[in-house]
Amino acid sequence: MNTLELSCYTSYMVIHLDRIKKNLEAIRRYTGGMDILPVVKSNAYGLGTTGIASYLVRECHIPMLACADLFEACQIIDAVGPDVQILILSAVPMYSIEETVRRHIQIPVFTKETARRVSQAALQYGIKEMPIHLPIETGMNRIGVKPGKDLEELVTYIRSLGNLTIDGVYTHFATAENSNRGKGDDYARLQFSRFRKALEQLHELNIYPRMVHCCNSGATLWMKESFPLCTHVRVGNLFLGYANECEDWDPIGLHEVASWKTTVLNLRNIAKGEPVGYDWSFIAPENMKVATIGIGYGDGYLRNLAMKEAPVLIHGHRAPFIGICMDQAFIDVTGLSVRLGDEVTVYGEDSTGARISELEITDLLGETGMALLTHISDRVARVYVA
Repeated sequence: MNTLELSCYTSYMVIHLDRIKKNLEAIRRYTGGMDILPVVKSNAYGLGTTGIASYLVRECHIPMLACADLFEACQIIDAVGPDVQILILSAVPMYSIEETVRRHIQIPVFTKETARRVSQAALQYGIKEMPIHLPIETGMNRIGVKPGKDLEELVTYIRSLGNLTIDGVYTHFATAENSNRGKGDDYARLQFSRFRKALEQLHELNIYPRMVHCCNSGATLWMKESFPLCTHVRVGNLFLGYANECEDWDPIGLHEVASWKTTVLNLRNIAKGEPVGYDWSFIAPENMKVATIGIGYGDGYLRNLAMKEAPVLIHGHRAPFIGICMDQAFIDVTGLSVRLGDEVTVYGEDSTGARISELEITDLLGETGMALLTHISDRVARVYVA
């Protein structure tokens, strides 16, 4: 984005692409060289689908990306090119199946009806072998086929169609973020044992998928017992530098890649007892200096965070929110040397090297760290730095 374009925005995210490459290298070392299936769903966790996907494919030489729906898959293909491999992780509506096949996008097949629709679309477009993924239901109870009778019947039906290839198999853990600082989570281990049985069943049926993956970002940190059975780790927030959603634990040594910036739009001295913002949501307990900054909840900053006095950075100093509107917010800069136009770092690192982790501020809500990133709207510019 050039300077003229950036001047149209009141806030922007700086995204350090080189840190993504370093994170991918660190994940490979940590997993013993496993392949990585990056997940770029929900606007690449707020960092921009096409910008992140293009970098992963062109500069990091990642052959396949995962996303959540057909809209995201089409965005990626249109930006990167038709040769990129895409896996949609979520269930695909029946009316979308024909387009996924036309664009050679892999989807999860866990019902006979879905398999039939994919097969028919493949025949329509002259595709002799359409690759699909089998999602295994192990305890998330969202999508998937259960090991045992259901899996055998589905595989038998897929084979009878004659033009579908089971290219991959996967499951999703419900509690893997509860890493317990490396000790892991018992329910996730139970899910893995069920997944292992499904793999054994597929092998008995003489099916050996090219891709096998069960570890999301959380499980990649601690479920090393799964690595020998799998070909890939399926990571999203991990390659963006957010190591753990539930606790401050990073055994890999990752780098957060993004910082959210805005500026001071106004400065005002507020007398003790004066209100600030709508509905007198804040009353000055003493004489204060208050800055108005260029983000609001319309830009995606969670209102509850601001109302809990989450901090921002100005010149290396932390300054708390005292209120927020849809388009602007208020911070307490009492005692700080601040001028109009000064840079404000909402999260990430500022020019002094001071840092506020995105995970730190969302801890105020007891939320996952991705809750903030995925809410950031398109009013916020994404600036990619190589």
